[in-house]
Amino acid sequence: MPLTSTISFETALTKNMEDNAWVAVAFDVPAGAYMEVSNATDLPNSSAGSTVHPEHSFITSTNWGCGVRGVVRQRVSWGETENVTQEMLDAHNSVMQAALAGTSMTYEYVDVDLNARTALCETVMPIDATLDWRTSPSPWAFTVPNMTSRATLMSGNHYICTTVIAPSWQDWTNDTKDIEPNGSLTIDRVAGASSVYLVFSDDVTTSSGATLSRGVTYSQTSPSLEVTAGSAGAFVVRVSG
Repeated sequence: MPLTSTISFETALTKNMEDNAWVAVAFDVPAGAYMEVSNATDLPNSSAGSTVHPEHSFITSTNWGCGVRGVVRQRVSWGETENVTQEMLDAHNSVMQAALAGTSMTYEYVDVDLNARTALCETVMPIDATLDWRTSPSPWAFTVPNMTSRATLMSGNHYICTTVIAPSWQDWTNDTKDIEPNGSLTIDRVAGASSVYLVFSDDVTTSSGATLSRGVTYSQTSPSLEVTAGSAGAFVVRVSG
């Protein structure tokens, strides 16, 4: 799974979670920065990787890189041997529309050229505290063999890449939740998890008055933790295993 990125994940911001796993963090990412993945079907089908849609083998759910908000444009291209049809893209669009119904998020194909074997889609992912915990801001991806996918940030953003790298990464899961400006969130510890780690996109304050800084990996040992965001709001990524 070759990966190319113009998003700078600085070594100092790559978080080692007590030698169990790692999470990469980047802040103030400029508009136009991108991550490009080739052969995305190489991603493992597991709780920490991808799962296949029950009705469509070319649609997968993934929680890789779940910590991103804003406007993202994704261009996918596929090889000559892949018989991608408009019906397949329409099916993916229908699945996305159903998944995002009732939320503030939007998704659309803005350009499709089957002759050139490319498609361009746009996802708008604002901070929305009404949404529950979820494994990814964008729940379903169109995925076929020999495909290249480039996701470009159309607005400056934070990016928390929560791909877990560890010998037992199959046992880890990621999810994310938004906190409205000046709003509070009670984070319950994941039941049955041996370890739970939290990474925040912006500074938040605990009920005891302590500041949890953006980009720092915190181990959650208490059954619950209440935090309050500042005027810009925030989101949290939770890694548990």
